[in-house]
Amino acid sequence: MRRLFRLYDEIDRLWEAVEATGRVVEGSQGQPRPNPLFKQIEGFQAEARQLEDRFGLSPMARFRLGVQFADAHASLDALNERLQSRMSEFDGEAWGELDDE
Repeated sequence: MRRLFRLYDEIDRLWEAVEATGRVVEGSQGQPRPNPLFKQIEGFQAEARQLEDRFGLSPMARFRLGVQFADAHASLDALNERLQSRMSEFDGEAWGELDDE
C-alpha cells in the first residue's frame, strides 16, 4: 500500500514538472515533440492501476477478488440476528435473576 501512495505522489510531481516545462518540448532535431515525462507518468499510472486492482480499490477489482456486497450484507444480517437472539436470551436470564431478589 505504501508503494501505491508513493506512486501517486510521484505522478503528481511529474505532472507539476510537465506543467512547468511544457507539454510540448523541443526534440533533438529542433522539432516539437511531447514531453518525455509523459512516458514516465504512463508507466507509473500503469503500476498504480495494478496495485489498485490488487488491493480491490475499484468495484471491478473487488468483483474480481470475489468481494460481493450482497453476500457481505447477508452475512451482517445473519450476525445481527444471532446477536439479538443471544441478547434476548441474556436479558431474560438477567431479569429472572433480578426478580428472585
